[in-house]
Amino acid sequence: MKDDFRRVMAEVKLFPKELLFVNRNMNLVRSVNKKCGSLVNRVNVMARFAAEGTTVRVDLLEGQAITRHRSFNGFWFETRLMLYGIVYKLVTLWMKWRGKRGFEDYLDM
Repeated sequence: MKDDFRRVMAEVKLFPKELLFVNRNMNLVRSVNKKCGSLVNRVNVMARFAAEGTTVRVDLLEGQAITRHRSFNGFWFETRLMLYGIVYKLVTLWMKWRGKRGFEDYLDM
C-alpha cells in the first residue's frame, strides 16, 4: 500500500505544475457549483472560454486570418454545446423532479 502511494506520488511530481493548478481550479468550480445547486452549466462555460482562448491564440499567430475550416469547426462546436445544453436542462429538470439539488448530484451518483 505504501509502495503504491509512493509510486503514484512520484508520477504526480512529473505532471506540469500548471496542470495541477487547472485540476484544482476545476475541482473548486465544481464544488462551488454543487453547493449553490448547479445554477450554471459549468462544462459549457469552461468549454466556451477554452475555445475562445485557443481562437485568440491562433488568430494572433496567423495574423488575424479566419479560415473557412475554422468557421466550420466553430459551427459544429457551438452545435454540440447547444445539444449538451439541452441535455443539461433535461437532466436538471429530471433531478429536480426526483428531489435532488442539481446536475452535480447526478454526476456524484
